[in-house]
Amino acid sequence: MVYAYLKDRYKKFSLCACSLGAYFSLLAYQDIAFERCLFISPILNMERLIKNMMVWANVSENELKKKGTIGTSFGETLSWDYYQYVRENPIRKWDSKTFILYGERDNLTERQVLDSFSKKYSCDVTVMENGEHYFHTPEQLAYLDRWIKSAVCRTEKGR
Repeated sequence: MVYAYLKDRYKKFSLCACSLGAYFSLLAYQDIAFERCLFISPILNMERLIKNMMVWANVSENELKKKGTIGTSFGETLSWDYYQYVRENPIRKWDSKTFILYGERDNLTERQVLDSFSKKYSCDVTVMENGEHYFHTPEQLAYLDRWIKSAVCRTEKGR
């Protein structure tokens, strides 16, 4: 609905998404070319994240399948139906110029997942030393602000 609204009103548009919002954007907009995309701490492989959460919660695939949903001690609910949806709907295409800000200590997206995704889709990656998945400290927020300005300037100058 968002894209349908925008496409008839604007010639160019960009996307900015954070964490899970980046993942859902990757799913929803695979066939759309944005002028630029800014992803902050993106979830780039939901299947991998769910598998990691299953390990953290000591839940097997068979147990999740049998129970359907399982609450975890870290506040998330694992869902067999959602896990199957994710497995059946991987990110297959991404053709937009994408800038990614990643915290060095991100505990949700592993560095190898970031590196694989960014190589496959030619993303420009910035890693904040000692940064986390959630940019929330004054230092991290200042870094985020500088990064956004830099990414926007680079695309406006044609780089």
